[in-house]
Amino acid sequence: MSGAGYPPGPYPQGAGNPASMPGVGMTLGQILDRVFRLLRANLQLYLGIAVVPALAMGAFFAVAFGITMLSVVPRLRGHAGPPDPRTIAWLTISSFLGFVAIFPVCALYAAASSYAVVRTMIGHALTWKEAWAVALARAGRYIGLMFLAALMVVGPVYAGAAMVGATLLLFLGFPAQPHAPPVGFFLLIPFAVLLILGGDIYALFAFLYLCLSFPACVFEDLRPAEALRRSKALTRGAKGRIFVVLLVVYAVNYAVFLACMAALVLSAVAAISITRPLHLSPLQSAIVVLPFGLVLLAVVVLVIYAFPYAGYTTALGVLYCDQRFRESGMLPEAPPAGEPA
Repeated sequence: MSGAGYPPGPYPQGAGNPASMPGVGMTLGQILDRVFRLLRANLQLYLGIAVVPALAMGAFFAVAFGITMLSVVPRLRGHAGPPDPRTIAWLTISSFLGFVAIFPVCALYAAASSYAVVRTMIGHALTWKEAWAVALARAGRYIGLMFLAALMVVGPVYAGAAMVGATLLLFLGFPAQPHAPPVGFFLLIPFAVLLILGGDIYALFAFLYLCLSFPACVFEDLRPAEALRRSKALTRGAKGRIFVVLLVVYAVNYAVFLACMAALVLSAVAAISITRPLHLSPLQSAIVVLPFGLVLLAVVVLVIYAFPYAGYTTALGVLYCDQRFRESGMLPEAPPAGEPA
């Protein structure tokens, strides 16, 4: 490998190895080592790409939190009564619009990050702008792929949850006795738990089948349905290895998350300890703490979203290259930077 930070490995130098026979591929330890080295060597690039969906997700939750507080604060001030239905309606509408707005952002990010990881994996440099140019060049294709993948992974889960929710509401609407849930309501609870558990297992296996669809779509010039079928072929016999790699990435991300949250809590306690002896008014305290709070917010957004995004997409890019090499003995061909595959 010719990229910075790469150890010697089973792959040939660069792309386009003329061998047409399957390659040996990397061991599990080599895959994890390659993921770590890629992240370390290209952290600024990967995080720069991941900041876009992270900020979009942070803005979405900030708006949702603000609308929720409009409903909660009056109750905290002693105004009893149910929340304003208009507030609940606005929260529902804003949540839907937020997911609609974030969906294409995540799709374009998946394409841009896949291109960046695989390109740097095979030893070619590129910039943030070049990676996003590839994603934007075929935005409709990547958004369609994200929609189909999401429909296949979580569509049945949401359909099952909707049926259970509708059944529960039906039972609650027709109680056998006033103010008493019917017996069927309690019998349905274990079924709902099993359905949720089964849905989670299904979503996990579906994701393992389809997780390489974005790098395949970007580098093999495939349409959404073709990319999903290609991912199914690439992951054949490798789902256990893919699961373990993603599980390790999840564990590392979670450990980093806990460490950062502990540091943020200690920082908040320190800020309170510093401002309290000054006897400042709430407005003055807010002005003093505001810059500090903005920095903390940026750190939280990076920790919760950008770091995991970068970790998972790096792992999937490495796994895609490994599966391509195992299949044909060749690495993906990299088109010129800034051009679609």
